[in-house]
Amino acid sequence: MYVTKTVSKKVEAGLKRNLKNEFYIAIDEIKQIIIEEYDDKVMGSITNSRSVIDYNMYRDEFISRLDDFQFIKEEGNIVTLDVPDIETFDFSDGLEIVETIMEGLSGTYVEVNEAEYSSIFGKKPRLAEAVDKRVSPKDRVFLVKYTGKVRGAEKELSKRFVRYPFSNTPPIDILEAGNLFVSDNLDGWLHNAVEKSNKEVVTSYK
Repeated sequence: MYVTKTVSKKVEAGLKRNLKNEFYIAIDEIKQIIIEEYDDKVMGSITNSRSVIDYNMYRDEFISRLDDFQFIKEEGNIVTLDVPDIETFDFSDGLEIVETIMEGLSGTYVEVNEAEYSSIFGKKPRLAEAVDKRVSPKDRVFLVKYTGKVRGAEKELSKRFVRYPFSNTPPIDILEAGNLFVSDNLDGWLHNAVEKSNKEVVTSYK
């Protein structure tokens, strides 16, 4: 009985360790898949070259948050691989615009600066309305729905506001590809971990 328990514990410990190793190897590929989705569905969809929003800055921050995400979680002898989705990924403090892109946006919006916003609405914008609060006040961009009032302001100012590239877009899920990759490969990773664990136990008793 003692030998059986010992073997069982070795298999259990080895399985957890080897499964974690499989997950660590997979994480880099998962990140790359998600980044490629971002480049394709976000960066690749920016057709308005006049847009003043720095999407490269958001890309860098998105990758940084992806690197900080806790993919592997452990509880006792259980190890799980967690892949971010729109509910668990951190879009706070500057990445709200990426979250908005992923959720989709109904209607046409334009990009305006603070002076233009004041001309349209007769008051200064609230900071919460800015695309990114980390940007200096003179460079802040505000998204406003393209209404009759906004069209009137264009005439008064003799200018055309920049159309927001993601106006009237359906939801864009740039994280789902990572989850699909895990679903397609999880059985294979588990099989590899079991095989390695069994071999290690057999070798240790020779």
